[in-house]
Amino acid sequence: MGRPETWLEFWEEPPGAFGPDARNRGQAAQVARAAIEALGLGAGDRLLDWGCGYGLGARVYDEAGIAVLLFDRSVHARRAARRLAGAGVVLSEAGLADLEPASLDAVVVHSVVQYLDEPELEALLGLACELLKPGGRLLLADLIPPDAGLLADLKAFLPRRPGSLPRRLRHGLELTLRRDYGRLRRTSGLLRLDRDEAGRLLGDAGFDMQELPANAGPNRSRWSAVGTRREDR
Repeated sequence: MGRPETWLEFWEEPPGAFGPDARNRGQAAQVARAAIEALGLGAGDRLLDWGCGYGLGARVYDEAGIAVLLFDRSVHARRAARRLAGAGVVLSEAGLADLEPASLDAVVVHSVVQYLDEPELEALLGLACELLKPGGRLLLADLIPPDAGLLADLKAFLPRRPGSLPRRLRHGLELTLRRDYGRLRRTSGLLRLDRDEAGRLLGDAGFDMQELPANAGPNRSRWSAVGTRREDR
C-alpha cells in the first residue's frame, strides 16, 4: 500500500507501536475491566466491541461470562483478531449488518471516535442505539478534548519501567514520522469532543450521557463517557 490518505487506510497497515505486544495486551485488558465496571456488566450479558483492533481484551470479557462480539472496519484488524483475540466472535461487515435490533446489552467503542468524521460518528451512535436493548449502555472511551495536542499522545509512549526507553521512543518516532501519523493529523484531522458536544450527539441519537470520573484507557489527557439508551427509543 502507498502512503495512506485516510485513517482507515492507515489502520490497514499500522505501525509497530500498535502491535500485539505485552504492553498493548495489558492496556486492552485494563480497558475491558474498566468497561465491565462502567457499564455494570455481568455473566450472560452480550457486548459488541466496535473498533476492536486485535481484540486483545476479549478474554477479559469471556472470563467474566460476557458474550463478546468483535468488529473493526479494518480488514487487517479483523484478520488479526481472528488469530489473536482468543475469545469472542469476529464479525464481518455482513455479520454486523445481520445483528438483530435490541439484541445487545452493551457496546464499547475505545480509542476509535477520533478517527471518524462527525457523520460517521452519528451513524455509529445510531447503529448502537438500534442494537442496544432499552436501558443498554454505550461506552465511548479515549475521547480527545479540543485542547489536547500531539505531545499528550507521545507521552503514552514514554517508559513506565526501567529499560523500556529505547523501544518506547522508537515506537513513538515510528508513529509520528515513519508512518504518516503526523501528516494525517494535519490533513484528515482527529475528531475532538468536549462534554457539551458529546452530550448533544449522544442525546440526538437517543442516549443520556454520563461522564466517567477517569478515562477508561491509559491516556489521562483523554476522557470517557457512557450513554444509556432511553427506554422510549
